[in-house]
Amino acid sequence: STIGGGLFNEAVAPYSFVGGGYFNSASGTAAGVSGGSENTANGHAAFVGGGYGNQALAPLSAIVGGRLNTVTGSYSLAAGSGAIVTHNSSAALGFSTARCVSMGPYTLNFCARGVFVNGENILSGRNMSNSDGNITGAQDQQLLAAQVQDLQLQVNSVAEIVETLSSQAEDLVVNMSNNFDLVQHELVEADNAVAALLEAKVFKMRKLVNTLNASTHTAIATLSAQGDLLLSNLSSNKIDLESLALDVDEVNNSCTEQVEELRHFQFEQQQQIKQMNATIHEQQSVIAAQNSTLAWMKTFLESLTTPSNFDTTSQLNDCAFEGEPCVTTQSTVTATTAPTSTTATTTTTT
Repeated sequence: STIGGGLFNEAVAPYSFVGGGYFNSASGTAAGVSGGSENTANGHAAFVGGGYGNQALAPLSAIVGGRLNTVTGSYSLAAGSGAIVTHNSSAALGFSTARCVSMGPYTLNFCARGVFVNGENILSGRNMSNSDGNITGAQDQQLLAAQVQDLQLQVNSVAEIVETLSSQAEDLVVNMSNNFDLVQHELVEADNAVAALLEAKVFKMRKLVNTLNASTHTAIATLSAQGDLLLSNLSSNKIDLESLALDVDEVNNSCTEQVEELRHFQFEQQQQIKQMNATIHEQQSVIAAQNSTLAWMKTFLESLTTPSNFDTTSQLNDCAFEGEPCVTTQSTVTATTAPTSTTATTTTTT
């Protein structure tokens, strides 16, 4: 199908043709519209030359041009304005405001207000007809016969043109048919080639799918085995974790008991330290008292004599109670008076 140009034209049938114009349609096989507007060539090998609103609807029908002409008979022809051809192998040429219709098969209906030869209307001459419509006068009859003969020649010429167009249309149909057979053969070969190519590709795809299925099954089996092993490991780990949790609870309980024991021992030690600190404080007080006594005694003795030596020693020893310290103080005083010397030793335990 081919569209030469124009606007909103369509050539929808095989081997159809629209040359130009607008809103033209060639919907018959091997049909054609040369131009114009709103023309339709719907019959097989139908033809519209141009004009407006013409419809060639029958096979091998033709409309030369004009407006609002319709052909529904096969091998028929229309032209002018308002021509309607409903019979096969007939023609209607409308050149008036009235509708011009075909009169039967193998007929030509020429519709016009007048037929002019050399500027003279041969259908409106004087004495052309009487009140009954019959031709009168021998000369007029001869003239009319000559005009009819001339018109017949023109009709024959038109018939030859129609026959030529019909022959050309038939040749076009034959050519189109041959081309259609060739194209159909090529399409069959192309379909076979495409089918073979698709079959090869489908075979490769099936082979690939089978390989993928095998790989998938292997992977699934491997994953299943790994999943079973993982579940087994998880179950074993769960048992180990439960045992470990019991051990942790036991250790926590043991640690708690030991911590409590340590806290109790620490408390006892702190109490003993407090007692020892109190005892030390008391002993320090006794030592201070002893030192005060010794100082007094020293002063007293000095007042009696001049000692040559005065020693005081204190020693921390265990006394009556085990674990409680006591202090032993030993004082040695050597007094020298002329002409004699005296040594005195004093021991004090607290």
